[in-house]
Amino acid sequence: MSIRNTKIVTTLAEGTYFEGTFRFSSAMKIKGRVKGLINCDGFLYIDDGAEVEADITAKSMVIAGKVTGDITVSDALDLMPTAKIKGDIKTSRLRIDDGVELIGHCEMLKPTAVDIDIFSAPAEKIKAALKS
Repeated sequence: MSIRNTKIVTTLAEGTYFEGTFRFSSAMKIKGRVKGLINCDGFLYIDDGAEVEADITAKSMVIAGKVTGDITVSDALDLMPTAKIKGDIKTSRLRIDDGVELIGHCEMLKPTAVDIDIFSAPAEKIKAALKS
């Protein structure tokens, strides 16, 4: 299943403003404004029109809005055509659509053995991942 098809549990609605440390573990969509720090153990979707000024840590994430701050995603990060990012990115998997605006650096993290798809990966890749 694609991260773009993840079921959203909670939405921070358009017109909403939150400032401070934001921690959650379920799938969330941000349509409003957030300033501070975001720590997500699950999936985060920043919608087109949303404005986030925060350092973000998440398991997986899709960005279609504006983000100012550093982003660390342990699994997959998907940048939609309307995404505007000013900050550094660290992730193990990255997809960037045409039209994305990115000012910052990108660092690809080493995927964990759990990230290996045993049905499509060559045997050598699986063996190497298990040894590390």
